Amino acid sequence: MASSESSSEPSSGPSSAPSSSLFSTLASVPSWGPASFLSSAPSFRGSSRPSIYPPPTSNPTSNPISDASSTPSSAPTSNPISDSPSEPSSTTPTALPSPLPSDPSSVTTTTPDPPTDLPLEPPLTRANAHLFDALEPDTSQQLLLSAVRILCSDAAVLTQTSPGRGEQYHAIATELVMAFFAGEKERGEMSEPHEAANKILKYSRMEMDRVVVEMAKTEEEKKADREERATEWEKSQVEEKRREEERKVEKARFEEDMRASDEALREFREERKAKEERRAEKERKAALREARLAYVTEAEKRKIEKKRVEKEKGEKEEERRMRLVEGRGWVGE
Repeated sequence: MASSESSSEPSSGPSSAPSSSLFSTLASVPSWGPASFLSSAPSFRGSSRPSIYPPPTSNPTSNPISDASSTPSSAPTSNPISDSPSEPSSTTPTALPSPLPSDPSSVTTTTPDPPTDLPLEPPLTRANAHLFDALEPDTSQQLLLSAVRILCSDAAVLTQTSPGRGEQYHAIATELVMAFFAGEKERGEMSEPHEAANKILKYSRMEMDRVVVEMAKTEEEKKADREERATEWEKSQVEEKRREEERKVEKARFEEDMRASDEALREFREERKAKEERRAEKERKAALREARLAYVTEAEKRKIEKKRVEKEKGEKEEERRMRLVEGRGWVGE
């Protein structure tokens, strides 16, 4: 089981949401953080290590593996266990800060009641690190690899929204691996599960770096897009201002043309009116002159007619006198 798990490739791509009960347990432990625990934890791989779990007192037939598997989801959150009874803790219990908020997409799990056969003591980081002690080596290795996969997957997810939390999860996974395989480091050897865990950590780091690079690239693209839009907006404003100036110049030119046209039309009307007045004056003078000529002609005609009548009358008078004279003379003879 360990060899098949160690030969498997790391999970590709971050999970959409953390859902493991082990992850919920680890994330809810306030004392777990980057470089803040497992500094004094003994090796988990040695067969002669003492177990931190005392022998069961209430249920001798219970399965220790099943009891230990339920411990990660209950012991660190409600009533965590302490160090081995042979190693009394010198740290006094202090008030714990409020648990760090988990990822918004995570599902809140209900913590069951703690086992009755475990001592109820203040939570200690070292005790949280000993969650694997009661398990079989293969089971603890598989559980460690699952926890590391979940932490690394969630670290890649959190890198997109909360880089600090993502780094914290990756640091927790790294310190879990270092503490679990501390004995191998002392012996100068590396087992297949250790190599598989290192591959998971390496792939997770590569994935986190890739996400950071993609986010930086996306941010650069957004920034360039914003700058391009700002530049286009400025260009559009300049173009709009230029068009407005052109419209103003065109309007002023149109108004000037209209004024010139109105002035030309006014001058044309005035000139035409003056011409009409001059023509009317000429016609009036011509009519007056014709009237005068007609009056003079009529007077001359009357005068000539009068002279003719007077002449004819004189001629008749002269003829009558001549007849009278001639008649008197004839009578006298």
